[in-house]
Amino acid sequence: MKKIIFAQDSGYGVDKYAYRNAEGQIKYGKVNSAIAEAPIDTQDMPLFEGRRFYLGEIALLEDSSKILDILDYKDHERFAPLSLWHAFEESKVDKENIGCISVGLSLAQYNYQANFVKRLSKFSVNKENFDFTGKLALFPQGVGARYAIDSIYYKDAPDEDKNYAIIDIGQLTVDTVTVFGGKARQEAANGTAHQGIVKITQNLQEHIAADAKLKSVLSMKELQKIIQTGKYLSFGEEYDFSKIIENFKKEYTLFLLTALRERQKNIFQKIAKIYIIGGGAYYLDRDVMSNFQGIPFKSFVITKNSEYLNAIGNLLGAEKMIGEGRMEGLNIADFNQAPAENGSSNNGNLGAVKKEKAIASN
Repeated sequence: MKKIIFAQDSGYGVDKYAYRNAEGQIKYGKVNSAIAEAPIDTQDMPLFEGRRFYLGEIALLEDSSKILDILDYKDHERFAPLSLWHAFEESKVDKENIGCISVGLSLAQYNYQANFVKRLSKFSVNKENFDFTGKLALFPQGVGARYAIDSIYYKDAPDEDKNYAIIDIGQLTVDTVTVFGGKARQEAANGTAHQGIVKITQNLQEHIAADAKLKSVLSMKELQKIIQTGKYLSFGEEYDFSKIIENFKKEYTLFLLTALRERQKNIFQKIAKIYIIGGGAYYLDRDVMSNFQGIPFKSFVITKNSEYLNAIGNLLGAEKMIGEGRMEGLNIADFNQAPAENGSSNNGNLGAVKKEKAIASN
């Protein structure tokens, strides 16, 4: 049986994944990345490094103080293997036939790349051992996504026409990548921590904590769900925060565009297309964007299914690397499908991508 490339975009909010099924179609989905420690005798919860953990929606049923807030790289690294295993389980992928793992890491955490690869190379969950030594592809956030963008927007274009920028807005980080002549320019790439949509989450956290009736200190994961729905249920009573959240989104959009204008003036002045990707793209206020001075609104392309483009791009990028023999020990003949010459899938574009039923909202 041919081997599978399993791509993941793990982060601080929702974990996304992508792989090809037996028919060569790309399937993608997401899992809620909430984590809370479970009693050691909770046999139906995964055992990881001597402890058991609630994962996903069930973790959100725990007391707010027990839901882990993953707000820095060290915690992200600590739980990365467990998050990857969770994606395996929810995707129903055949773990025995995974021959390559393709993941991303923010440019803001560039100095930790060797540690991150090492952490995912060997691990054990529920006493099941995984060894991906020499079988990991690591892409900077946004750089992996360019393979998906090329497949969607530049399917038949020559490299000289592939001139654009990517802004990847995550829960914690914001990464920018410039593609010129079909190549991601390393010197123009940039990653910034603590400027993602966590700012909206923190504002909402402070608002609810200060509410005279609620006075609740909620975890980041609980707050993320409130931002998605606009609703908060407490002791049987539902509170509507949708208008407050909309105001926070406007404030965040203004903050982000101001910061980007200061750091990335050349992108907005000289590049015609700027693709906004990542889960944070859903939270930008279009009115603020259209009226912001110094950034041409017509340049922005807010991509469909923006939160999945890193995972899908990491998959396509790994296919390209293997096909070009740049991953020692991995042969494209062992995998589902060789990449097309432009680095996209042999399906030609992502119109053939089939999305799995959403496992958790984002």
